[in-house]
Amino acid sequence: MQTMAASALMIGLAVFFALFMPSSFERASQRAEAWAVNFAAYRQAVNAYALEHKRAGRIAAEELELQEEFSPMPWDNLVIWEENELRCYVFAPGTPALFAALSRLLHNSPSIGWKRNGYLVNGSGSALPLPGVIENGDIVSVIIVDKAG
Repeated sequence: MQTMAASALMIGLAVFFALFMPSSFERASQRAEAWAVNFAAYRQAVNAYALEHKRAGRIAAEELELQEEFSPMPWDNLVIWEENELRCYVFAPGTPALFAALSRLLHNSPSIGWKRNGYLVNGSGSALPLPGVIENGDIVSVIIVDKAG
């Protein structure tokens, strides 16, 4: 009788954990989604700052309008004035899972991609040259705005 009760308890616990405890795949997916949301928030803050202040260079995290609980990951940015346009780059090391989460969040925007052999490469087939400070393999967001705008 005790053996049956112990077996029933073990089966019950196994079902509970299977139903209510996220798998390692689900946890990894949740981490990727959280990374994507934070990257998008950082990207938005960098782009807003660049458009408002219209100056070239890197923007320090302290200068950005980010929520207090936001803690930047290993993300970086660079603003460059080229001819008649502002180019705002946000970039970070990433994985295919992180890029997939960011792509879903930004609806497969052609403004994001990977740096491959010096170029932004994405599903849209574009191949935009990128600055050397961005490492090959980084996930990159590029916003290009006409200076007059």
